[in-house]
Amino acid sequence: TLLELTLVMAIMVTAVSLAAIGYVDIQKRFDVSLAAESIDIVLREVQAKSMSVEYGLHHGLLFATGSQVYISFTGQVYNASDTNAKVHYIPQSVEIFNASLTNSTGTILFEKLTGSARNHGTLSIRHKLDQSMNAVITISPEGKISFE
Repeated sequence: TLLELTLVMAIMVTAVSLAAIGYVDIQKRFDVSLAAESIDIVLREVQAKSMSVEYGLHHGLLFATGSQVYISFTGQVYNASDTNAKVHYIPQSVEIFNASLTNSTGTILFEKLTGSARNHGTLSIRHKLDQSMNAVITISPEGKISFE
């Protein structure tokens, strides 16, 4: 009957709506996790380059809050003309919203040979549309890198 058909359609629309909401939340979580993991990987790569004394220099990362980019560089400070500097991107839906480091420049610099972090602290990233979806990356003075 028409009533039964309408009832089945209403149930199907409700089920599809709930699935779509769940998918959007999963996508947001995935974007934040992907960004945190990619930053973690680059931090470890830059730390390894410093420990191996690649180019005979220190290596570091520059983070700009409110953006989707961060830059790996060689030397004690970031230099825009550095040909070895590399720009890294995180998903457009995610932003670096806080770089709470022991310096005010937003840079993390790893020591040669030891890999300890001259500038340490936390980096916080979040989803732009749902700020409750976030991740915090911690860099200890000893150079230990972790995120949650």
